[in-house]
Amino acid sequence: MGLRTKLAGAFVLLLTTAVLTASVVDLSWTLAKMANEVIDSANAVAAELFEQVRNALTHNSADSIDALRDDPGLLTFIQSVRAFGPGVVFISIERPGGESVMGRPAGGMASFRAQPIDALSRAAERTLPLRLLGAMWREHSYVAARPVMVNNQPFAVIRVGVSTGLIADEVHFLVWKIFGISIAIILVAAGAGAAIGDFLSRSVRAIAGGVEQLAAGEEVTVTISSRDELGNLADLFNRLSRQVLSERNRWENERGGLFKALRSMTDAILLVDADSTVLFANSEAQARLKPGAGAVEGRMLTLVLGPRHPLVRMVEGALASGTEAHDVALEFEDSTSQKNQCLVSIFPLSRGRGAAGLLIALRDLKPVAELETVVEYSSHLARMGGLISGVAHQIRKPLNVLSIRLEWMRQDAAQGMPLGAHIESIRYEIHRLDRVIDGLLRFMRPERLELMPVDIAELLREAGAQISSPNIVVDYQAVGVLPKLDADRALLAEAFRNIFQNAADAMPQGGKITVRAALVPGRQIEVTVADCGCGIEPDQLDRIFDLYFTTKPTGNGVGLSLALRAIDLHQGTIEVDSKVGRGTRVCVRLPIQTVGANPQPEPELVQRL
Repeated sequence: MGLRTKLAGAFVLLLTTAVLTASVVDLSWTLAKMANEVIDSANAVAAELFEQVRNALTHNSADSIDALRDDPGLLTFIQSVRAFGPGVVFISIERPGGESVMGRPAGGMASFRAQPIDALSRAAERTLPLRLLGAMWREHSYVAARPVMVNNQPFAVIRVGVSTGLIADEVHFLVWKIFGISIAIILVAAGAGAAIGDFLSRSVRAIAGGVEQLAAGEEVTVTISSRDELGNLADLFNRLSRQVLSERNRWENERGGLFKALRSMTDAILLVDADSTVLFANSEAQARLKPGAGAVEGRMLTLVLGPRHPLVRMVEGALASGTEAHDVALEFEDSTSQKNQCLVSIFPLSRGRGAAGLLIALRDLKPVAELETVVEYSSHLARMGGLISGVAHQIRKPLNVLSIRLEWMRQDAAQGMPLGAHIESIRYEIHRLDRVIDGLLRFMRPERLELMPVDIAELLREAGAQISSPNIVVDYQAVGVLPKLDADRALLAEAFRNIFQNAADAMPQGGKITVRAALVPGRQIEVTVADCGCGIEPDQLDRIFDLYFTTKPTGNGVGLSLALRAIDLHQGTIEVDSKVGRGTRVCVRLPIQTVGANPQPEPELVQRL
C-alpha cells in the first residue's frame, strides 16, 4: 500500500467517522424531537380531557356516568380531537373495572395492541437512536393513561391512544436523506483525500527517488517548490547527498590507495568476511597459498586451502572468538608440496565474538632467516676483526721489547759487557709470544663437533665440581624435566667451567653461585649462572668476550672467548648482565637439537650484500 493510498484512506476514515458521528447525533436529535411531539400530544389531550371530565362532574354530581355521557362539551372535545389531534387514534374513559364510559377503539380495547407511552419516552431518552428508530420506522401504538379521582377514590381512567404511523414516512425520508448526504460527503472526502495524498506523496516520492539514486552512487538534487516541512526536508537531503558523495569519493580514493599498497606489499595479505569468504588477496597471497589455481577472491578459504589446512583452523578460531593473533609461526605445504614457514598475524574487523571479518598477514620466514644469517655472519666478522686487533696488540708488545733488547745486546757486545740479562728478557718475550699464538690457535682451530645426547644437569654439576676456589657454594636449580641436548659434551663442559671459574674469581672472599636450568619456548634450554661478586664496570662489559682482554692480574683473557666460541658452534646465544657491587648474571641458551657447525651464509647471499 502506497503513501498516497494511506493518506487518502486516513483522510476518508477520519472524515467518515466525523460524518457518521454527526449523522447519528442529528438523527437521534430529530427522532427524539418527533417522538416527544407524539408524547406531548398524547399527554396534552389527556390533560385537557381530564379538565373536561372534572368540569362535567362539578356541574352535575347526581349521576356521574350519565353526566359524562351527556356532557355536550366533552363530546365535542372528543370528536374534535379524533378529527384533528396529531397522531391520536382513540380516546376513551373507562371505569377502574374496565367498564367503558365513552369513546372505545374499534373492536374494543382487547383488539388494540398498544404499549405504554412511557416505553416511547424511554426510547427517546437513549443516546443511540437505534431503538427509537425501530419504534418509529413502522407503525406502533402507544397509550397515555391518566386516572380520575372522586372523593379520593378512583372513579375512571382516561386513555389516549397515539400511533407513529402518521410520521413513519417522515422518518423514512429523514433517514434516507441523512444516509444520502453522508455517502455524498464520504465520496467527496475520498476524492479530496486522493488529491491531498497525491500532492503530499509527490514530494515524498521525489525524495525517495533521490535516495535510490544516491544509493546507486549518482549525484542527485531534489527540487520541491513548497516552503513547508517537506521543502526543508528536501534541502536537508540535498546537503546530505553532497556530503555523502564527497565522503564516498574520499573513501573510494583511500580504499584504492589502501588496496594498491596491499597489492604491492611483499607480505601475503588476505581479507575474509564472517563466512571466511576471501574478499581480497594480493598477488603474494595468491602465489603463497594456491599457486596456479586462479583467482581466490570470492571463494571460501576452506574450498581454496582445504578444511585441514592450519591457516583455515586459525581463521575459524579467530572468527569464533574475535581475538587477535600476532606473529604465530605456521608451517604448511602448498599445492606443489613445497613447505612454507610463515609468521601469521590476524586482526578482527570488529570487536567481540563473531567478528565481521579478518585481515590476515603472512610473512615468509625465509628472507628473515637469510637476514638473520647475514647479521650473524656480520657479527662473526666483527668479532673476528676485534680478535685480530687484539692479537696484533698482543704480538706487537713482545716484538717491540725484542727489538729494544737486541739493540741493547749489540751495544753491550761491542763493549764486552755480559749479555745474560738480555738473553733472559728475550727468552721471556718469546715465551709470551708462544702463549699468545697458542691461545690464538686454540680459539681459531676448526672444531668438528662430536654430537651426542648430553644431560645438561649432569654436565653443569660436573663443571661446578671443578671450581678450585675455596668457600664457593654452587646452588643447582633445575626447573622440570629437561630433555637431553644434542651437543659436544667436552666443548660445552670447558665453556661452563670457564663461566663458573670467572664467577668464582669475582668472589675472592667466597659466596654462592646460583645455577638454574629450564626449558624455554623455541625448544631451547636456558642456563643462568649468577654470582654475588664485585660486578663488571659498564665500560668493560662490551669487551669481556674479546680475546686476551682481562681485568684479573693473573688472567690470560682466553676463557670467556673460548666459552663464546663453544656456544656459537652449538648455535646458541650468551648474554651478560652485571651490576657493580651486586654481581653478574650470565644467560646461555642452547637449542635442544644442533644441526651442525655454526652456519655460514650462502655465497650468493654474501655477494648480494
